[in-house]
Amino acid sequence: MNELIIKIGPLFWVLSVLAVYALAVVAERILYFHRIQINTGDFLRGISKLVNAGKTDEARHEASILPEPAARVVSSVLAHAGLRREELRTVAEDSVQMEVFQIERNIRGLLVVATVSPLIGVLGTIQGLVGFYSQPGVLEGKAPTLAMSDAVYQALLS
Repeated sequence: MNELIIKIGPLFWVLSVLAVYALAVVAERILYFHRIQINTGDFLRGISKLVNAGKTDEARHEASILPEPAARVVSSVLAHAGLRREELRTVAEDSVQMEVFQIERNIRGLLVVATVSPLIGVLGTIQGLVGFYSQPGVLEGKAPTLAMSDAVYQALLS
């Protein structure tokens, strides 16, 4: 294993850091989505029953104690219950935008890792091929087979 790390070179450590970051983001997002998972349909039916019964304060309290994005949107709409329908729609849209931002947190970093990692792998391949062609005698067709295979092996590892 140590031989592989040495052959790949410093790009191995860059790729390792990117992989650890990506795994951390994926684990954090899985835990986040697991934590906020509720049955939204049942929640909205319950809130609707409370609002229809005139228990707006109780509905707002129920919505505020849940960690789910839909509950926070409902809570913000219920906090402005006295507004007109168009104004409530604006409040809901603003609240949804805030929740989308929270849901998409760290996703850009994951996108950067997904974009940069293959490029670093290609850089390692190019580095190995440059090492292959910089050996004496390669361009004249007189390079030793062992040295050629070693350089190609390094390029393939990256």
